[in-house]
Amino acid sequence: MMFACSPKEEQVNVKMDYTLDWQTDHLHVSLLYTPTEAVSTTLHYGEISYGGQADIFSCVKNFQGENCILKTDSAAREIKLYYEGTPTLKVEYDMEYDLEDEKLNCPRELFRPNTDKDFLYVQGLNLYLHEKGEKDYLQRVKWLHTPDFPTFCMYNEDGSFDTKVAPQSDFYYKFILGDRRLHVDTFELYGVTNYMVTAPLQHAEFNRADIKDFFQKVYTGYQKFWNDTIDYSYTLVMYPFEKIRHEVTGLGLGHAFLSRYNHYADTILTKDRATTVAHEIGHNWVSGEQWFGEGFNDLQTWYILTATGLRTIDDYVAEINYYIRKLHHSEIRNLPNDQIADNFWKLGDYSWIIYWRGAVYGFRLLGQMEAMTGDPHAFKTLMTTLGKEHTLGMKKEYFMEKVSQFIDRKTLEDEFEKYIIRAETMDLSASPLPSGCKLIFEADGTPQVEITDREVFAKHFILQ
Repeated sequence: MMFACSPKEEQVNVKMDYTLDWQTDHLHVSLLYTPTEAVSTTLHYGEISYGGQADIFSCVKNFQGENCILKTDSAAREIKLYYEGTPTLKVEYDMEYDLEDEKLNCPRELFRPNTDKDFLYVQGLNLYLHEKGEKDYLQRVKWLHTPDFPTFCMYNEDGSFDTKVAPQSDFYYKFILGDRRLHVDTFELYGVTNYMVTAPLQHAEFNRADIKDFFQKVYTGYQKFWNDTIDYSYTLVMYPFEKIRHEVTGLGLGHAFLSRYNHYADTILTKDRATTVAHEIGHNWVSGEQWFGEGFNDLQTWYILTATGLRTIDDYVAEINYYIRKLHHSEIRNLPNDQIADNFWKLGDYSWIIYWRGAVYGFRLLGQMEAMTGDPHAFKTLMTTLGKEHTLGMKKEYFMEKVSQFIDRKTLEDEFEKYIIRAETMDLSASPLPSGCKLIFEADGTPQVEITDREVFAKHFILQ
């Protein structure tokens, strides 16, 4: 084992003071906690709104309390502490879990902790306890013994074991990832150090170089498109699933992305995985209500990949057509927008319908804008008119206000209500498409986009 220390531990008052102690194949956690309530306090574990959280309390064991009587309620994911006065309490427990094969699916392996003598994988929401509804009190995390294999602590920008004091929310969604195969590579863009964390099962040098080259080109493309000054580090993590054969998924974590992928492949960065990585990097500029944050971010992803030369205009149209086809044939294509979130973790089309709907609506909008303005760079114009300060956290009302510069406000609002909110079938033949392409229909009636003039269509894609 390795001992962790910091040159100078900050002397500040924190509500939650954690010491993490790696013990061969699991993590022992000690918490010093000063409650604000007299007599009793309830602490919570896990986040039921996340996937893979059913029976999540089984991931923590051996609770012990000092200066208090401690009772656990596994069904409610609660730890109840009873005491006299408001003393400093000590709570200890073990975070130890081995992924089961039964019931294992993508959300369970993505979100649930996993520990072994050769690896450690845990997200903050399944490591730390928290007071209900309160996540901005100060928390300290330090290490007593660290794993004897490479480990990246995402709550520190450089991934180190250094002691950190910060609001609890800074730790809550960040992962701690360790593995004997782990590689941490650094590289500079715009004078800022960025981090790439991988654990290739084979062809390590090729895959690390391939991912780095792709990341640099995509990141530079976004910077040029937005004319942005990037003054923060970005961390890209690509870590294989241990058991399931799901192609790719992941989590955007602020200025970081953690991707999990099917490890049964020689090449990590397949076309689909590369698109997913580019999409998640794109969330540094586009987020908000899902029709925009996901659908328009997909449009942005395909646009940037095409404008940087990493994809062709045929690839762009293929992505649009795939979404049109999926939306056209989905059994829930007319499910109103407000019912999607309630069913998200049913997976399948429930997880994707808002992506399809938002992106197809956005593509249709670009054709309308170009027809009204004659501007072939409608996507660039649209996004820069909205502005980065608003495309991050986009709201419908602001979107309507800005886009009504190009399209009649009543038409815009009526079509948004019809296609996004009420989810009526989108009529792509009722308005013009971007120049250089046309709408055709397959034998089964599925609408599809076809390029008619490659030179004209290619002019849509500019970075600066």
